[in-house]
Amino acid sequence: MEIAPWRLAIHKQSRSLTNRAASMHCAWRRLRRARNTLYISAHRSGMGRLQIALVLAAMGAILCLYLLSLSVTTMVGSLVPPGFYATAARFPGGCGDEWPPPKHIDPEVFQTIEQVISDKGFKVKSYNVTTADGYILGVQRIMPAIQRHPTPVLLVHGLLDSGFTWVSNLANQSLAYRLSEAGYDVWLGNVRGNTYSKAHVRLSPHQLEFWKFSWDQMAEFDLPAMIDAVIGETGAKQVYYVGHSQGTEIALAAWSQNRTLNSLVRAAALLAPVATVGYIESPIRLIAPLATSLADAIDFFGHGEFLPTTRLLKFLSLAVCGDALSPLCSNVIFLLCGFDCRYTNMTRLPVYISHTPAGTSAMNLVHYAQAVQHKRFQKYDYGKTENMRRYGQPTPPQYNLYNIRVPLAVYHGEKDWLADPTDFSLLLPQIKHTLARDRNVSDYNHLDFVWGYNAAKVLYDDVVNFFNTDSAKDGA
Repeated sequence: MEIAPWRLAIHKQSRSLTNRAASMHCAWRRLRRARNTLYISAHRSGMGRLQIALVLAAMGAILCLYLLSLSVTTMVGSLVPPGFYATAARFPGGCGDEWPPPKHIDPEVFQTIEQVISDKGFKVKSYNVTTADGYILGVQRIMPAIQRHPTPVLLVHGLLDSGFTWVSNLANQSLAYRLSEAGYDVWLGNVRGNTYSKAHVRLSPHQLEFWKFSWDQMAEFDLPAMIDAVIGETGAKQVYYVGHSQGTEIALAAWSQNRTLNSLVRAAALLAPVATVGYIESPIRLIAPLATSLADAIDFFGHGEFLPTTRLLKFLSLAVCGDALSPLCSNVIFLLCGFDCRYTNMTRLPVYISHTPAGTSAMNLVHYAQAVQHKRFQKYDYGKTENMRRYGQPTPPQYNLYNIRVPLAVYHGEKDWLADPTDFSLLLPQIKHTLARDRNVSDYNHLDFVWGYNAAKVLYDDVVNFFNTDSAKDGA
């Protein structure tokens, strides 16, 4: 019996969740066995009744804490305002139900980004870029058949995504290919913790220490390292930059605090720009009050690497999908960012799902949860004591967007769950001094900016024109 292609794609993403649930159950059983073994050993060794009672009480406390963690979902449900599930932002009706499963498995479901690019006839080369704090980032380069512009373009993806997002559609629909065909040397960046950047000079992804980062470190270390690598390899004086979602956020943060980095970026196009996220429509806003520290967030985000727990997925899918059964409702990227099938090639969904989510740290999600609460564009909050040690003040410093000097073209949508129009309206006055273009795509949601089949016509032609116009000024 042939397995439907979309089920294979979903299975690939769900295995880690299944393994995690099994591991937790095994851990619970091991604790019970350890308690019983300890009791027998203690009794045989001649320990007094009081000592045995204290040991058993300690083991019982551990079991109780574990069982308490299982009830967090119920507790969250009690905190949800009455009627929320009836009024929360939802997927448009019919998107999941009308998904036509492809008749064959698209090979891109199983291919790497390099294989996908090569199969489309483009020349690709991969690089390893080491950051100042030791993370090794995978960066892919698409070399143009005829280079017409000496200034290369660096593209950086959004939250839970990878450089694959820029080549995830057909060649005439993907921004990376459009830029390459226009004669640009195109570089696809990958920030720490995603599929192509899970390496470090001394740490392993299996170590908790590896995952102690948020988008603060991406802005401080990853973006400068990638820009330096592009300039060093090409000999260019500057780069053009394109970011989506988190890729815009780390750029705004980096440019606000790094004057040298400002001078290395000739111009930038920001798709679905993110700074503050205090007014997001995503249902993650309901979890935010319970996940503003790593200790609080374990039950939702995992420990170390972001592994969306079954409880988190169930909570989000109920909020977004109600009782509907849809492949979209099993993928955390759609639940966090929203989805609208209007501009999506539905037969490409297995490809999107097989490459996304691409990974990040639980600490990164906590940083977003904090931002939902305080509604400011600021650094990670470690608590008063650690904040004093790191920042020299009890509260995290805010990023000053008035320091940015990079000419910006911004592209935003009115149906965006993450880059909400209200948050964008708060960002706009702070970047107005360096704003070159402002384009509102009224009916676009967050993922349409990279996955929309009409994005080439609606957005990408304008992005290429923006860079071409700047390039023509002095032959850049």
